[in-house]
Amino acid sequence: MDNQRDFNEFRAQVSAACNGHWEEWFSLYVNSDDISTLFKRRNIPCPQCGREAKFFLASRSDGSGHCCHASCSFHTYDGLATISALSGNKLGEVTTNIASHLGLIDKKPKQVFVPKKPKLVKRTKMTEAEVKTLKNVLNSSVKMQKGDFVWQYLLNRGLPSNLLEALCHEGLILSNESLYFKPDGNHYLGMVVPVKSPAGKIVGAHRTFLKRDDFGNVSKIDHEHNKMLTGSFEDAYIGARIELGGPASNAIGICEGIETALAVNAMGVHCWPLLNTAGIQSFVPPEGVSTVYVFADNDISQAGQIAAAKCKERLTSEGFRVKCYLPKPPHGRNIQGKSFDWLDHFLSAVEYRKTC
Repeated sequence: MDNQRDFNEFRAQVSAACNGHWEEWFSLYVNSDDISTLFKRRNIPCPQCGREAKFFLASRSDGSGHCCHASCSFHTYDGLATISALSGNKLGEVTTNIASHLGLIDKKPKQVFVPKKPKLVKRTKMTEAEVKTLKNVLNSSVKMQKGDFVWQYLLNRGLPSNLLEALCHEGLILSNESLYFKPDGNHYLGMVVPVKSPAGKIVGAHRTFLKRDDFGNVSKIDHEHNKMLTGSFEDAYIGARIELGGPASNAIGICEGIETALAVNAMGVHCWPLLNTAGIQSFVPPEGVSTVYVFADNDISQAGQIAAAKCKERLTSEGFRVKCYLPKPPHGRNIQGKSFDWLDHFLSAVEYRKTC
């Protein structure tokens, strides 16, 4: 290679030969924790500017890396340059070594060598950045108080004031005056609730981003991700729950979503909200619980119903007594074309009682 143009052509040839196997090639040069994190679509510190959790894998197919910090010059490097930056090895050295493994520079090319795909190492604890974020969210929040914006939000959802007063006394639901919302870079009012693992450890925080209109009404922001969890290690949220109403006795209800669980509690059943349908399927009853009531969403997609059925099948096989309940519109109301959850059921029942 006599000049830069020759090298770039050679580099492009080597890079093309690596496509589809970048995880394996990274394993020859980059530490396994970084590989595991990058190929699970999580960010690591940028090798160029050093900023935490800013560097990510832009494409698994071509191995390109990218720093999302505006002032960093490390933008969309190809796979070879990404390996060079992360490993500290010179780009020419990385390119030549991989080309040699591939048999691209020998007069008699040897059999193509492709390293074995590395065994991904699962993280079992939060990173320092994730712990810092979680602490900041919880420490900057205060217990919901009667009449504050979280109280107003839940009241606007149709939940009774006596239930909200009990929640204030319990102190699990928190109010935050200024939550950072990464998708648009703004700060919003927020409802914050700690999330616990099946072992009872706090592994994250559930955040609902709120706004107040000119008339003082509080609602969720108009964004598809208006509810988000703080970052945590892989599998941290499997079976995780929000322990509204305190510890379980010998029986506990479970459902999807905080507001839905509050509606079930308002109807007289101690119910913990889980995070999603996967949480329903993976729920681990705490010690001392023998009966689980599953309050499933009546979804058009059948996702809620399927999750409840799978949960019942698994827990029943493990010796638990499981009963599933599906909300139906009261008094023959037709809800064709939309899903229906237990908050909808609760509100419909309240509306009906008002007309009687």
